[in-house]
Amino acid sequence: MKLNAFTKVILPFGGLLPPKVILAMKITTFLLLVVLVQVSAKSYSQINLNERNAPLEKVLRSIKRQTGYSFFYDIKDVKNTKVSIGK
Repeated sequence: MKLNAFTKVILPFGGLLPPKVILAMKITTFLLLVVLVQVSAKSYSQINLNERNAPLEKVLRSIKRQTGYSFFYDIKDVKNTKVSIGK
């Protein structure tokens, strides 16, 4: 069996971990990382909007109130624009 530098893990008592154990550790680490990133992304994406045929200006104000994000726009570009958001 040939081992490269990435598969050699030396234990405190001088032995080596088998490659299958190392592979399982790598897969577990990857899956934990993916799950933690997804939990973090979901916690910041909570906006409650349910508007039908509402003025865009009203929707942008609602988003600003819920998230704190500001939008810069020309009032004549959004004045007569209607949008529908929600379920």
